[in-house]
Amino acid sequence: MYQGVAPEMPMNYQITYSAKRSTVAIIVKARQLQVKAPTGTCEHFIAEFVASKRDWIVKQLQRQSALHSEKSQPLDEGVLTLFGQKQPLLLKSDNVSHVRWLDEGIEISIGNRVQNRQEKAKALLLTFMAEELAQFIHIRLGYWQPRMGVQAQDVKVRVYKRRWGSCDRRQRLTFNTLLAGAPKWVIDYVVVHELAHIRYMDHGPRFWELVNQHCVHTQEAKNWLRQRGISLELEF
Repeated sequence: MYQGVAPEMPMNYQITYSAKRSTVAIIVKARQLQVKAPTGTCEHFIAEFVASKRDWIVKQLQRQSALHSEKSQPLDEGVLTLFGQKQPLLLKSDNVSHVRWLDEGIEISIGNRVQNRQEKAKALLLTFMAEELAQFIHIRLGYWQPRMGVQAQDVKVRVYKRRWGSCDRRQRLTFNTLLAGAPKWVIDYVVVHELAHIRYMDHGPRFWELVNQHCVHTQEAKNWLRQRGISLELEF
């Protein structure tokens, strides 16, 4: 791996060489610039290639920075969005670590002996969100399953990077913990969506007919997740 600076560009980039590659590729990810190149590619050629893509790179970096700013930072901001509502987040020290609801908001207590308080608070918060989401989903499954004529074999909540929910061929449903921040009507759409996959594993006409039959705000929910889903992601 080689680290260089593209001519006339205020940004660093890293080069990863591979004998399997036949072309040079530029990747902008997590506000970082990476270059993948065939083994033996001249560094000067790479620098000129990156410089030639300057406008595109700048646009991608700006776009990613804008998206990053939309992510929630609950521990820094002292606010957690839960089911579409902003809740004050209160951090304190205690003999044991726990999370609980109070009249004035959500309290996160970190044990006095905990060394990495940031990581502990993050773990507690994600567990709390998963539990709250699981309770809501359980209620909605009880409502939707008999109406849709389907039955999930198992339901889990976990953190996903690129999806809000999933249904496998064993009819097991999994939902993204971060959905806990979405309005309940959006979560309801995701529940109906995944339940519909129990009957139809694809996204064909019959699948969408079933979803739309039971969810009157399908398009609105899809638009919300597409446009505002980034706000559900958390930065710690």
